[in-house]
Amino acid sequence: METPQGTGVASWPDGTRTVVDYTTSSVGPAVNVQGTVAPSVTVTLVSGPVGSPPTQTLTTNNPSFPVGDGVQGAIAFTTNDPSPCTTAAGLSSVSLEGTIGIGSTG
Repeated sequence: METPQGTGVASWPDGTRTVVDYTTSSVGPAVNVQGTVAPSVTVTLVSGPVGSPPTQTLTTNNPSFPVGDGVQGAIAFTTNDPSPCTTAAGLSSVSLEGTIGIGSTG
């Protein structure tokens, strides 16, 4: 079983963002996602006009999901060619379906 981790950014229709630090655990195509809302993430810009900064910091600014709120979800992936699953490179493209929730229990 693998336990990858990462950071995701949800961009909401009202223009706000929620940054999430997460880990996943999976067996086959079933993936459990757990994490917390993070204050920010700094991303490296891959291209832009001359003079553009090399990085940009994205901050959590959606008041509905404050820093520290929990993240929990269950997703499943499908692919047309599962053979790369057995290689170090892994899959280059998958379809995801599932639900992710953000919030607190308090």
